[in-house]
Amino acid sequence: VELPANIPPTAIIRPPTTDIAEQENVAWFGNTSLDPDGRIVLYQWAFDGETQRVTTNFAQWFTFRSSGTHTIGLTVTDSRGAQASTSLTLYVMTAEEAEADCGCGG
Repeated sequence: VELPANIPPTAIIRPPTTDIAEQENVAWFGNTSLDPDGRIVLYQWAFDGETQRVTTNFAQWFTFRSSGTHTIGLTVTDSRGAQASTSLTLYVMTAEEAEADCGCGG
């Protein structure tokens, strides 16, 4: 019996809902990634081009050490070995920018 062709998964990064400041430990999520004909078994996260971890967990914590423009990448692998990747670019604020932007009247 021949299995139907494997449909590749779709990698989706769910970014934090708040602004990010340098030195802030932030959770990134890949749980909205999907596989139409199976399940996702591996999540490979890359921050500024450096792979941090290959894991079965859809969440990854990371701290950007400096402000500026940074890139986050995610590659997901499904149960039959197909992969898909995505990335996003974001601006990480300085601590001073984050404090001025907090809306806390400080």
